[in-house]
Amino acid sequence: LNNRLGFIGLNQSLNNDEVLAVAYQYTYRGVTYQVGEFSTDGVTPPDALMLRLLKATITDPRIPLWDLMMKNVYSLGAFQVNRDDFRLDVVYNNPSTGVDINYIPRAPLDQEPLVQSLGLDRLDPNNAPNPDGWFDFIDQAATIGGTIQSQNGRVFFPVLEPFGSYLDQQLIGPDPNNPVQPPQVRETIVYQALYDSTKTAARNQPELNRFKLRGSYRSASSDVISLNAVNIPQGSVVVTAGGVRLVENQDYTV
Repeated sequence: LNNRLGFIGLNQSLNNDEVLAVAYQYTYRGVTYQVGEFSTDGVTPPDALMLRLLKATITDPRIPLWDLMMKNVYSLGAFQVNRDDFRLDVVYNNPSTGVDINYIPRAPLDQEPLVQSLGLDRLDPNNAPNPDGWFDFIDQAATIGGTIQSQNGRVFFPVLEPFGSYLDQQLIGPDPNNPVQPPQVRETIVYQALYDSTKTAARNQPELNRFKLRGSYRSASSDVISLNAVNIPQGSVVVTAGGVRLVENQDYTV
């Protein structure tokens, strides 16, 4: 849970037939507000709790719930990612040459790497606001904000639609009334279907599916083993390697 930015991250994906709903309280200018009902509010069966729905069983871009789903988080398929050995770049497959490059070959983005254009490089090694061409490894993105959650290997873009509306704005430039690139050029680069369509529909536009995350990392392991259980008590899982018992939260996490 990220209290500052107000989003929830799940460690395990929900099935299509599962829903997610929440009740919560927040304080604004000294006044506490509540959304939904808690089980401690006196609601008893057969009455149902009133909750705020976040995910339904219907996947439809036309319903309001679609915009509640974050589409700027990418899993590396690893956990306990080491900062010192981490390298990440964003590349674009140039349709003119078929070669992967780390920038968009159109002004005003042709003079800077994509990792900078898309907001993943804003700081230098001293955390001063000076892009240096390298990914900014700012941990704890899921809880306090940043660019990566090293514990589960997830990269967070600091914008909602990095390859869609945000990239479109970058190609327009600072003056919307005098865009650097005209619409007919931007629509050949911007992958907006990635955000306002289903995955199947987006894949039907392979001419726009040209972006990749590329890099290297070292982690505790590249595999995540599902226990198919929830609310697991701390210390109840035992992991051994070569007959030696491993230490929870040091050698592995649950």
